[in-house]
Amino acid sequence: MISLFLTNSIDPTRTITLRNKFVAEMRNRFASLMIDIRQAVIELDVFGLVEETRVTVNASGLSSKQYDFPRNDQKVEAFVKWLKAKNEEYFFTDGKQGLRMAFDLISSDPNSARSTWMKLYIDSAYQQGIRRARQELRKKGIEIDEGQLGGEPIVSTFNGPVHADRVGLIYTRAYSSLQGITAEMESVVSDVLAMGLADGRGPREIARLLNKAITGDGTGADLSIIDSLGRKIPARRRAEVLARTEVIRAHHSANIGEYKAAGILGINVQVEWLTAGDSRVCPKCSPLNGVLFSIDDAEYIIPAHPQCRCVALPYIPDEKEISSPIDNPGLLSRDFSSDGTDFTLNPIKQWGGNFDKPMTYENVIEYDLKRREKFIDLFLDHTKSDEVIQNLDLSKLKSYQTTVFTKQVNDMIVKFDQELYKKDKAIVFKLSDGTLLLKDGNHRVNAAKLSGLKNLDFIVIELIKDK
Repeated sequence: MISLFLTNSIDPTRTITLRNKFVAEMRNRFASLMIDIRQAVIELDVFGLVEETRVTVNASGLSSKQYDFPRNDQKVEAFVKWLKAKNEEYFFTDGKQGLRMAFDLISSDPNSARSTWMKLYIDSAYQQGIRRARQELRKKGIEIDEGQLGGEPIVSTFNGPVHADRVGLIYTRAYSSLQGITAEMESVVSDVLAMGLADGRGPREIARLLNKAITGDGTGADLSIIDSLGRKIPARRRAEVLARTEVIRAHHSANIGEYKAAGILGINVQVEWLTAGDSRVCPKCSPLNGVLFSIDDAEYIIPAHPQCRCVALPYIPDEKEISSPIDNPGLLSRDFSSDGTDFTLNPIKQWGGNFDKPMTYENVIEYDLKRREKFIDLFLDHTKSDEVIQNLDLSKLKSYQTTVFTKQVNDMIVKFDQELYKKDKAIVFKLSDGTLLLKDGNHRVNAAKLSGLKNLDFIVIELIKDK
């Protein structure tokens, strides 16, 4: 059941401010790095490319003509070694060279990012995810006992049984990913320097080449990383994407942790995928909007791709719930037979149709799942996609397997309705407890109901308008 009031939101996770702050700090750190590089290459002329240099020492930590070696490969090797130290300073130790080494001596995880500046943003995203999950559970009528779920968000983040390991994994992943980005950057810088020195470029031109390769700004040959679509992705851009993506990952991990905690308390929680609902939603996420997943299946589905904006909201299954915009739908809880017994639904307003008066349904014909193919034959021409659907054993489907399958079934159900309306018929589902659910052509069946079709019977009923 899609939360309609959120479907038009451009920020379903409500983390856009945090993402922007993370990206801004990432940019500032790259800006500081580029200042040091320009000072080293231009002002200090560390490669000895010009005869006279005024500046002898500056914030880069280098001295004038420090890498003025006889061979270009020696110059490149020395500069890349210096760049590695600068990357360590700006991206992994918050400018304090000894901090990470001291931490590594006492940490069982030498790649832990707990000592880095990124911790602030990952912690904040995770805490927001905890708060959001608890808010959404309360909206579903689930009373949250903070003590049972691990206390207040900041406490449960570090000490709670559900969240401690999850936060550590996110730290490690973000740290390793940024390490990969800086390592690729160092390789690109090595290539740019080798090319520039071999071509006899001057300090300013080499600095421009390095700036283009690292940030994507300026002019000059572009040797930045190329992605799978053939696009050139400079290191700074990759780091910005990482920042946005890891905020969503931390937020989603906290969501799932809270939903799992609710499950431990005996609450049956599923997860509903929600996109931003705008024109920027990608083809990968768009068909997943409103699809339901089990908690286990939803564990790692978000972010679905870099810079994903989707969120997983809790869904509490209710067998008697009608997930449609029908006003005051009628529920028939009594048993019925296929011998033509008449039923009268409560007055309803059927959207998208012409009936705004009470409707009488007669000649109830019951179809079980074994006769589903015959039911399809009555109203549809066989197509390849329909045949695939017919041959599936729905009772064995898991929720994540219905992701691609759901759209095909939805399209098929709409075809059913179109043909049935031509014959003055409509579809009603019968649940295992005998409850009838009116099925309108505009209602999209969700994945949870699809995977639960083994508990439903197809029913075709005659639709007779009041005269």
